[in-house]
Amino acid sequence: MLALAAPEPGDRNKLMNDAPASRQARPPARRQGLTSGALCLQAGLSRGALRLYEREGLIAPPPRTEGGYRLYPLATRELLVMIRFVKELGFSLAEIKGLIDILNREGFTAEELRSIAAKRLQLIDAKMAGLTELRACIVECMENPDDPGDEECAMVMRLLRARLPATETAVKRAERRWSAAP
Repeated sequence: MLALAAPEPGDRNKLMNDAPASRQARPPARRQGLTSGALCLQAGLSRGALRLYEREGLIAPPPRTEGGYRLYPLATRELLVMIRFVKELGFSLAEIKGLIDILNREGFTAEELRSIAAKRLQLIDAKMAGLTELRACIVECMENPDDPGDEECAMVMRLLRARLPATETAVKRAERRWSAAP
């Protein structure tokens, strides 16, 4: 019968070093960056948005690890947060790309940024004027709900119905009342 002796306390490393290379302990990988999942979580984006921003050239495609994972530089997180913020302000992806290109270029001028801001301000003013007009129309429809012949109100109600969830029964009732008029 073969008797196995218990390894001595310092023998663990010796045993591991005698093991085949595939079973030897490896030093932990030193990653400098974020995987796509971690980046999306921290930046508040979906992976689809991340891929879209890569395709559109807003962010550079990242290098890959030995295992094939995308590993984004830490600075990409701040860039994505900025992109998300500017997008929420109403800038298109093309406009955001233009902003990033300007900011990445050496010697950009404040005048270039002022020009972009002035164009955006004009668009905001035009949108506000349209919203003010729409608001006045909605208020008028709300004040005169018994006027089913008002064509503007019928149109507004159709627009609202298209934008609101199907469970908005009050809007549906009002629309039926206005569209049923002779």
